[in-house]
Amino acid sequence: EWAYKVYFGSAQWNSITTNSETRFSLSDHEGGTGLPFRSAQDPRVPWIENGMGTAGSSPLFTQRKFASNNSPVTLASGLEARYIEAESALSQGNVTEFLGYLNEVRAALGMDPVEDPGSPEARVDLLFYERGFTLFGEGHRLGDLRRLVRQYGRNPEEVFPTGAYHLAGFSYGSDVNLDLPYAETDNPNVVGCLDRGA
Repeated sequence: EWAYKVYFGSAQWNSITTNSETRFSLSDHEGGTGLPFRSAQDPRVPWIENGMGTAGSSPLFTQRKFASNNSPVTLASGLEARYIEAESALSQGNVTEFLGYLNEVRAALGMDPVEDPGSPEARVDLLFYERGFTLFGEGHRLGDLRRLVRQYGRNPEEVFPTGAYHLAGFSYGSDVNLDLPYAETDNPNVVGCLDRGA
């Protein structure tokens, strides 16, 4: 499969991997709605337990898809294209073609095929599950979650993390987007995000 990759020099890190940081840990069922990135033991998202995190109160789980801080990140690929085709087939009710595209990706990665989960909602779940694992760390997940709300009519609380955070005294907020970078807060031309919803 073809892929266009972004490469990083020795002076600039791949900020997605953060393998040398202890502030970022691989989640598992984040906020009750996230994917089982650790417990699934899926070969597309390898990880190791790596001591304790910065706060010293929880274990640190380090992803190993990107082995170093300057590992290249895929910008676009044939695998992603198969998922786009799968989603198109699903929108047209062609379940056979939908599963064919998903299993083409899995075969390319040396994985066993998936079967039809049997309902339209479960097929959407399967599509975004497969995308989440194959495209892990490539910058697609937030957009996928927002599309589940916008295009598929899911309630944001069923898609985004909710409830208490794993560190005492903290909870997940209601935003479904990224905050403005700190450097932009002093910019007089920035009035804030115009779309705080999904």
